[in-house]
Amino acid sequence: MKKNKLFNINNNVWVKLNDYGMLIHKKHYNKYKTEYIPPHKDDEGWSKFQLWTLMSIYGKYMYNGCNIPFETDILFNVPQEKDTNLLTSYK
Repeated sequence: MKKNKLFNINNNVWVKLNDYGMLIHKKHYNKYKTEYIPPHKDDEGWSKFQLWTLMSIYGKYMYNGCNIPFETDILFNVPQEKDTNLLTSYK
């Protein structure tokens, strides 16, 4: 049985942006008239965002049948729950 977990929108998520996603990111930040710095990609192509930032930048571009700006898999860093019941930890 799956168990729901709380995830705060201030927590980080990782996505793999495609070229369209990079274009949206640049367009979003160019409206502030500052030097554009693209998001960092790790060796596997993952870029880190706070969830609310990801929703703010890409939300209006996400709809049924859209040209998606990033791969559909998202990494969430959910803290492990500590098992305080000694009996269940030995099962």
